[in-house]
Amino acid sequence: IPVYSNLVFKFQLLQTEFNDHDSDGVPSHIEDENSNLDVFDDDTDEDDLANYIDVDDDGDGVFTINEDLNNDGDPTNDDSDNDGLPNYLDPDSTESNQES
Repeated sequence: IPVYSNLVFKFQLLQTEFNDHDSDGVPSHIEDENSNLDVFDDDTDEDDLANYIDVDDDGDGVFTINEDLNNDGDPTNDDSDNDGLPNYLDPDSTESNQES
């Protein structure tokens, strides 16, 4: 290869993994509710734990992962009272996918 010659590289990105710091089924980047690229300032239940590390984002006593009513691994698409707010962020929606 001559000095200062162009080099061309080709690579494929096969898979990307997203972090879920609190293992609640919601990727940490999705827990940036105000979309300002700062996950530290999003605390839905105002318990001084940012949503991305809070296992119960809305403070209703039901863990976020258990508010995945259709058990598809995504708690963001469950809204049992059809108010436009997913159950995991809605403190008045306390349904759980766990048997009582």
